[in-house]
Amino acid sequence: MCIRDSIYTLLSNSMVDNSLSVYLYNNYLLNHDEYIKNKSKEVKFLIVDSLELCSVAEIDFIDKISDYTEDTYIYLNESRDYSVFNNIDMDYIREKIIKKSKLMDEKNISEIGYSGISIEDLYSIPATINLNQSIQLYSEMIEEVCSKIVELIHNGEEAKNIAIISPVSNTVLDYQISNILSYNQINVFNTKKDNKTIDHPYSNALVVASCLFYGYLDLIKDEDLVSFIEIILQKNRIQAFKIFKNRDESAEYKKLIEYIEEKRNGNIKIHEFLIQFYIDKMLNLKEGKKQVSICKKIINESESFTENIDLLNLDKTKEKEKIFIEALKSTIKDFHSNYELEELKEGDNIIITTPYTYLSSNINRPIQMWIDIGSNAWNMKIEKEISNVVVLRKSFDEKKIYTDAMEEGYKKYYLNNMIYNILLSAKSVYAYKSEYTVNGYIQESILYSLLLKLVDKRGNSNE
Repeated sequence: MCIRDSIYTLLSNSMVDNSLSVYLYNNYLLNHDEYIKNKSKEVKFLIVDSLELCSVAEIDFIDKISDYTEDTYIYLNESRDYSVFNNIDMDYIREKIIKKSKLMDEKNISEIGYSGISIEDLYSIPATINLNQSIQLYSEMIEEVCSKIVELIHNGEEAKNIAIISPVSNTVLDYQISNILSYNQINVFNTKKDNKTIDHPYSNALVVASCLFYGYLDLIKDEDLVSFIEIILQKNRIQAFKIFKNRDESAEYKKLIEYIEEKRNGNIKIHEFLIQFYIDKMLNLKEGKKQVSICKKIINESESFTENIDLLNLDKTKEKEKIFIEALKSTIKDFHSNYELEELKEGDNIIITTPYTYLSSNINRPIQMWIDIGSNAWNMKIEKEISNVVVLRKSFDEKKIYTDAMEEGYKKYYLNNMIYNILLSAKSVYAYKSEYTVNGYIQESILYSLLLKLVDKRGNSNE
């Protein structure tokens, strides 16, 4: 299906997705005089809280609507442009909004410009930086981090004041740190979820039940069925495996299958079956009531997903229920809601997070453990093999060639801005570098070089 056909199909069914809504807004509403005039009647004063977080569409709206307002008040903090993947076009903001400011004329703006946070700006932040660069192995680095945290807690520091920041979600690091700290009775909350919804045992139970209900046995792996038996029949792993091996002879399992087949004869929709199955077979389990939110998420998703598939006529070659289950097993991710993050980030837990989540979720922890500072994942490569978000910006001249020098310049710009913003909430930073990665490769990074300059200039600890 081409893009034009996709747009027609969605609109003819009174449906829009995120991409189409942006397309319609940019190409039609913003260019429609009546829309702007009607909006201008509603707006007397325009206040923009964080201009640096505005998308191109929002910038265009501010630019147009401000011609009709009595006054427009804008707050801008350019240092908050800390990630290229935020999709913020600061040059476009400068061209469309800042140059038109009553406070500065075009000449002053062009002379001032903004090249990002400088090393002098970083020097000015009073946080103490303790750099540990004597570690050889990655596993030793994790042990050092945990040892320092245990020491801090034993010396009276509160867990809610400590954040562990690593550049990307690292299953090995997260698992080991959580295990060691939990052993020392220190609570840990990980803001990073890179697992799929189906990875949760209760989610898996619902999905396996759906596969059995529709006869999609090809979508069920043996380990999925063992986990299903373990949860629904409340068995340990060994018992569940024995039932799985002899399921044709297991009275408990056969009774469960009979229940599912009985529901199948009722000609009910997938979300209706899932509701009934959860109430009848899962709600009263040991963890049944605690897991209601993730089960509810799958049930709601099953209804809306299959209805949309039906409306778009995408089920001509495959049943819509099978399409949903395949999507759930392969692509639909689990996540922490904003409410969960707000509640848990203030709890008595040490937080494990990434730089991006730390800043975007407004986490504020005075004691910070920066992990794996030798990794270049702290400032990811911008130009990928088949994509580059910078060249897709509205302000980027399509005739301009994106060079290696530009790549390095942008990486330094975003790294400095990011580190500056993280340091603003810090009193003490403990930065750890291992000479070798988890895979045994020697590593260096721009961040490591930057921290060496900061430590040498300010006379902080350098081990």
